[in-house]
This record gives sequence, structure tokens and C-alpha cells, in this order.
Amino acid sequence: MHPPMEPMLELAPPAERSAVGPRLHGQRTAPLPGVSGIWCPSGTDGLAPPRWAQQLSGEPSACILPAITGAPGASLWLAQRGEVSLAGSVLPKARALDGTSFQRATREMINLVLEQVLASSAPHLVRMWSFLPGIHEPTALHPERYQTFNAGRFEAFTALLGRPEGFGRTLPTATCVGHRGHALAVYALGSGHPGAAIDNPRQVPAFRYSKRFGPRPPCFARATLTHLAGVPSLIVGGTASVLGEDTVHPGNLARQLEETIANLRAVAAAAPCARGAWSVDQAISARVYVPGAGDDGAVRAALRSALPQGCELELNRASICRRDLLVEVELVLSLDHAPGAHAGKVATARRRRTADT
Repeated sequence: MHPPMEPMLELAPPAERSAVGPRLHGQRTAPLPGVSGIWCPSGTDGLAPPRWAQQLSGEPSACILPAITGAPGASLWLAQRGEVSLAGSVLPKARALDGTSFQRATREMINLVLEQVLASSAPHLVRMWSFLPGIHEPTALHPERYQTFNAGRFEAFTALLGRPEGFGRTLPTATCVGHRGHALAVYALGSGHPGAAIDNPRQVPAFRYSKRFGPRPPCFARATLTHLAGVPSLIVGGTASVLGEDTVHPGNLARQLEETIANLRAVAAAAPCARGAWSVDQAISARVYVPGAGDDGAVRAALRSALPQGCELELNRASICRRDLLVEVELVLSLDHAPGAHAGKVATARRRRTADT
């Protein structure tokens, strides 16, 4: 039996947290046509939130042009439909920023998207995606831009949630990968149902990593247990070949895939389940990040063997947060685990929306 899970994003008392960040000040644009263009802007090398998140949240209604300190040109938008919301912010020329400005921009952009989700019709933060330009390039502050991003993310979450001692029950699951473009993109998914953070018993919680990986740890949970489109769901964040806090099997794609799949199975089994147990056999969507183009076939074959038939498999070219990692996988598991269960609910929502108009 698993113990009852506490809800996520229970805000710290006001005395224990600072202001969340800049409010929405800026020019509002006209309503935006279509989802794909706004969710997949130029400058991120094709990276965007996965299709299931775009479909469940619908089309963004309008775009704000917020003021990011020392970094002009940012955009911010929100899509919400029913019990799902999706907020995003993109800064087109983030790669050119110095380390201090990039860290500050990271903090402010995360603050902005979190504000949007917390004020939406689906205010419970359950998932984040961040796409970094030149993730392994040095900045004046850190040996790699990923560490500078982590410092800004840490500041954002301590401002919102208070002391990091409570991160184990409050942080959402997340993915952070790199691309060859110049934009920094941050996205946050909200649910109408509170989420519960899930750890992987085979791994050190990311927010407790040692300083070998940077002065500030990456702030995310391994998975979030929540509801999507009214269905109990387990959202598993970016998962790779890490045991404890160390990369294992560097340079060996086959062994890294085995370790990654073992981690996916472990975090699923660690989540409490109202009916039976969670398993990767309930996966309805898998998203994969692969740095090397020549590895696509092996990655697809390994995941097709490990995941149920009918599970959507989406492959993206991206740099993983550690140079020695060759693959990263994220999943969505559903208790209503017949293939296409969530897609069916999305189609129903679309039909209702068409009928209303």
C-alpha cells in the first residue's frame, strides 16, 4: 500500500516567499490563428510542447508582449480548455545574452508562465518543458548554460514555493533539453485537479543533486500524478540513463536505453494507483529526445518493444542536459489506458466546441 499523496503547489505562507515576479505589462496582440505556429516558434529548432498537450489545451486566445528585464522581444500566451491550461513564453535572442541576463530572463519567464497557469481555469501546475539554446555552451557564470538556467529556475521556484525543503511535494515534473537555435522557450501545463509529485526510488531526487552538477540543482519531480481530460494520469518527465545521480553506460546507446526503460518502469511502479498498479503498459504517449540522427532506428525499436502497441511515439532532435547522455524519454500513462483514450476525449471536446459555434 502506498501512503496518501499530498497535493502539489501548496504555496508557502507569504512571509516565507518573495514576490512571484513581474505582472503582465505589455502590448496585447490580436487573437492567434492556429496552434502549431504559436506553440512551435522559430528559433527553437522545431521543439515545442508535445501534441497531446496542445490538443488538450486548445488554441491560445491572445499573445502578450511582456517586459523581460534587459531582454526585449519576449512573447507570452495562454491556452485553456476545460480542465487543462498551457502557458508559454519565448525569448527569441536569448543565446546572445550574458550569463547574468540569461539567468534573470529564465527566472522572469518561468514566473510569467506560472502566473498564467495559476490564474487560469486549470490552476494546478503539473508539467513543464524548457528548450535552451546552446545548452552546453559556457556563460560568464557557469561552465554550461544549463547550470545558468538551473540557477534562474531555482530562484523562480523558491520565490513561489518558499524554502526548498518542501520541493519534494510541490515541484512539477519537467523536461529541459537543448537546441541549435537562439530562442529560450518555457512552457507550463496546468490541470483542474491537484497533482502529486512522484520520486524514482532508483534515483536521487533532482532537486537534491550534489554540487558536482552545478551550484543550484535542477528543480523538477520525476513524475506527476494527476488527471488529464478527466482521466487519472501519470505524467513522467524527461528520463535518462541515470542511477542515483550519476550517468551510467556513457557512450553505449543500447545500455542507456535499457537503463532508461528501467527508470520509467520504476517511477511508474512508485506511484499510488486506485486500481491495481501503474505500469509502462498504460503508456498512451511517448516523446523521445535524441542528439544523434544515426540513433533513431535503434531508439524506436527499443521503445516499440517496451511500450504497448498503439502508444504514440514522437521523436525529436535535441541535446540532452548532460553531454554523456544519448537519449531521454518522457511518457504519459493513463488508467483509461486503451490506445487513443485521451485522443477520443480531445475529439469529443472539439465536436462540442464546433457545435457551440
